[in-house]
Amino acid sequence: MTARLATLAALSALGLAACSADRATEPLAGPTFAIDPADVCDGTGVTVPECEALVALYNSTDGDNWSPYNTNWGANNNPCTWVNAICPDNGDIGPVVAILFLGGNNMSGTLPAELGNLFGLTGILFHFNPELTGPIPPELGNLANLQVLHLDGNALTGPIPATLGNLADLRILRLGDNALTGTIPPALGTLANLEQLELQNNALTGVVPLPVAVLGGGLLICDFTGNAGLYMPDIQAYRDADQDGDGSICGLELASAEDIGEDAVDGIEDLIPPLTGGQANALASKIENAEAKAAMGNYQAAINQMEAFIAQLNTMVADGTLTAGEAAPFFEQAQALIDIWTESL
Repeated sequence: MTARLATLAALSALGLAACSADRATEPLAGPTFAIDPADVCDGTGVTVPECEALVALYNSTDGDNWSPYNTNWGANNNPCTWVNAICPDNGDIGPVVAILFLGGNNMSGTLPAELGNLFGLTGILFHFNPELTGPIPPELGNLANLQVLHLDGNALTGPIPATLGNLADLRILRLGDNALTGTIPPALGTLANLEQLELQNNALTGVVPLPVAVLGGGLLICDFTGNAGLYMPDIQAYRDADQDGDGSICGLELASAEDIGEDAVDGIEDLIPPLTGGQANALASKIENAEAKAAMGNYQAAINQMEAFIAQLNTMVADGTLTAGEAAPFFEQAQALIDIWTESL
């Protein structure tokens, strides 16, 4: 008898006993059907760690309410028979979980770190699950064979892990239409096999790293639009990356020093943890002074002010007021301004 049938039988017996007792009882809770890995993960079909990773995915994303793809999940000890867990034979290794197609499947909850144990995965397609929340697990960077990662159309939060850069075979990366924050990791620019990069409609900030801009400028499908705080500076290195010469890369227009500076000033208050008024005012003042000097053509003085801004950030990181990660977007914006003004000297 399977674990699910056993649970149903036990609950039915309890219900009959309660009725025959002829006394008031509390309503019985319905079965949850969460899968116990000890019941199904014995090495049949795939390795135990792979099976446990699938069980963790099911349990952490409310697999009982997946629809339409949850047939057979946890009903037996061979995950290769669980719907849309696709397991081709991998030669001497035997079957491995290679593709997980659970797009539009009413997933809710968070993605588990155990996904990083599915060593044979070439495709993760979890798109269009608007109740799928939480961060992208950094452990996905362990999936050396991954070629397709569809996480678009969900409600994922937090930064893009710098480990999405370890995936040397990745060809399609779709992270659009989420609530991702922070900066774009420069390591994405090393994905030489990438053919499609979609980061649109998130809350990403800071300057797009030059390696990412160079990569994006050569892709047929690339979209960075809908990220109000994301910029590419209008300097020669980025103009060179703009292969079609239309003044934009991945739909994002190359920004002037004024645009980037205004964003840096507006974003000061969003630094976490919250800064004291004096610290925030000092940072904003340095940027505003730099912009004013640049507007008068005094670019060296503007650069000096921006270097003072960077020095203050370094001090705040050193004394623990900010972490390096929290300060990173502002370092990048400041350096972009310096690069623009240096070209104007």
